[in-house]
Amino acid sequence: MHEVFETLGKIRASGTTILIVEQNVRLALRYVDRGYLLANGSIRFEGSAEELAQDKVMHGAYLA
Repeated sequence: MHEVFETLGKIRASGTTILIVEQNVRLALRYVDRGYLLANGSIRFEGSAEELAQDKVMHGAYLA
């Protein structure tokens, strides 16, 4: 799986926009500029990767 994300990182670095749908939040946040976390069909969290990683509620629920 890490090979896929490494390839996506190279594509992103070339300036191409990519949409990633991934259940592994910790891994996805390493490769995205902006993220949206869906829960029960609604956006529960949104922001930059840094903002999401530092949000205490999100961290406790999805990154702990």
